[in-house]
Amino acid sequence: MRVAKLSAAQGLEWIAAGWRLFRLQPINYATLLASYVFILLVAMLAADLLGQWCALVLPATLARAIGEAANVGLLAFIPGLSVGFIEASRTALRGAPIYPTVLIRAFRIDRRTTLSLLALGLLQIGLILLVSYLVVAPRPLAAAVDANGNFDLSKVPPAEAFDYFASSVLNILASLPVYLAFWYAPVLVAWHGMSVTKALFFSSAAVWRNHWAFCAYGLGWLVAGTTAMALVGIVLALLGLGNSAVVVGIPLMLVIVSVAYCSIYPSYSTVFVDNGVLPPVTLS
Repeated sequence: MRVAKLSAAQGLEWIAAGWRLFRLQPINYATLLASYVFILLVAMLAADLLGQWCALVLPATLARAIGEAANVGLLAFIPGLSVGFIEASRTALRGAPIYPTVLIRAFRIDRRTTLSLLALGLLQIGLILLVSYLVVAPRPLAAAVDANGNFDLSKVPPAEAFDYFASSVLNILASLPVYLAFWYAPVLVAWHGMSVTKALFFSSAAVWRNHWAFCAYGLGWLVAGTTAMALVGIVLALLGLGNSAVVVGIPLMLVIVSVAYCSIYPSYSTVFVDNGVLPPVTLS
């Protein structure tokens, strides 16, 4: 297996190939994403309930620590679950139907793979938290929440609002290298049996070798997402349905995020050539 060096235009082709993949089974892809979100929400609720139950029988500090540990443990499953979206694309190309159970397929390979994926998740969380600590994470805008729990940004002093958004942007930019280093790592662990360190090395090398393609990929998604949401907002405003923006926006975001997950497959299959696992994407 070797890492190819692709042109910047290939980043835009990944987005187009993701759309073509999504069109193969749009309902199944959307259902897969909805299932993924549902699983995370239920798990987060369970972690919150665990923290509340612990608060009833344990000291507050210990209960809070258990609740936070439960949330961290939950996030550790995300890299393994993300492999399910890439597996779904491979399944779609084979002409087989996609089922939500594909999300947990990576955890059913063997015990070593499961432990490696969980270790990968914990390492990613730890690095992101470290970056947030070093950069100074943005403080919640408490002044923006009224007595009824409604968010109103107009109540926040301009200087405080600017500091908040500046810190948020800085955190995102500082965390970006971590996310990119882990971009291909889960699938390398799951499909190629690599160790965590080896997967991170190959993933980082692949992203760096194709940094212009990834720049085009990121900018392409920024333009596509912003344009789609703006067009929907303009059309709804012209039709006098501005209050329906949320109703229309949620399905639109479901499609956009689904296509984004679909685009990871063509990215992997073109960057890692002679991989012995994935055929090239040749959808028309």
